[in-house]
Amino acid sequence: MQGRTHIQRGQAHPDYNSKPPTSGWHYADQVASPGVHVDPIPNEVQVHNLEHGEIMIQYDCPTDCKEMIASLEAIVRSYPRKVLLAPYPGTGHPITLTSWGRLKYLESVDEAVIRKFIADFKDKGPEVFPDEPMAKP
Repeated sequence: MQGRTHIQRGQAHPDYNSKPPTSGWHYADQVASPGVHVDPIPNEVQVHNLEHGEIMIQYDCPTDCKEMIASLEAIVRSYPRKVLLAPYPGTGHPITLTSWGRLKYLESVDEAVIRKFIADFKDKGPEVFPDEPMAKP
């Protein structure tokens, strides 16, 4: 664990110890909205979401993987709050699940494993606001 230090946007900080990060330095004033994102979410933003007990599902797909993304979107859309999907290039794994202090790589969509991760770790961050709607920055 790398703590939960709030920083200002653009402020330098040490490197994270995992990719994607599961704790550490994050923007004090910015979170991402739950749901499906088409662009990567900055590390300093997603760590703030994790601090609030949210779950990140991210994919690293250098080639055509429309079917995998569609399956992940369907899972994420079944959770109205606290679950986010976004691309995250460079992990070397097709799918990454993160919560506060936890990371799991998957080589393919396994809905049962994904739903269990969400059930086990949603609302388990150090600064939890159960099922609060997170505001856009």
